[in-house]
Amino acid sequence: TGSGLTGTGGNVTFSSTIVGDDATRELSITAGTGAVQFNGFLNTGGFRVNKLTVVSSNTIDFNAGSTSTLGSSAHSITAANGITVNGSITTSAQLTVNADSVTGSGGTFTVSGGTTVINTNGAQLDITADEVELVGASPSLNSGVTSITDSDGGGVGLGATIVTNGLNINGTELQNITATGLTINAGSGGSITVNGITAANSNNITGTLTLN
Repeated sequence: TGSGLTGTGGNVTFSSTIVGDDATRELSITAGTGAVQFNGFLNTGGFRVNKLTVVSSNTIDFNAGSTSTLGSSAHSITAANGITVNGSITTSAQLTVNADSVTGSGGTFTVSGGTTVINTNGAQLDITADEVELVGASPSLNSGVTSITDSDGGGVGLGATIVTNGLNINGTELQNITATGLTINAGSGGSITVNGITAANSNNITGTLTLN
């Protein structure tokens, strides 16, 4: 029921559709210092990878350009130097994303493209990164309880103030997050600067917006 890929530093590229059986199929990838690229859909005809785990990688790119649907087990993807989503991802399970697993490497979590969205259908979403760029659709993130954590404690800028070497979420990016609750964590030793956030920027957070 499980498929595992382990590399010794080379890149791992999926050029076509990845098919699972939705109930039991698991895909685990350990790329080490290699990059992981998904250039095809992660499902077809209703058949999905039930559990996706990227244990380690240098970077991860989702380049399918359209919606990939993951199954109902918790998913976890990890990269040292950034994760970029160029095609929508939908699931009904918890999704854990770490774009900066090697602290100080500057890993950015990017959701880009006019139609790109990560949709967990109300499930939990946890993101750890050195920086986030939510420049996809509105919403770029559509989830249940959500957390965004600065990986290196460099500080968080929320709104108009840009924190140098920090994790920054401007008003438009905050407005692109739809969640039943959002926690922004400054990380160990970090601080959060809030400036110029409007009601419209935060209205898509239906629960509590917590700053730690």
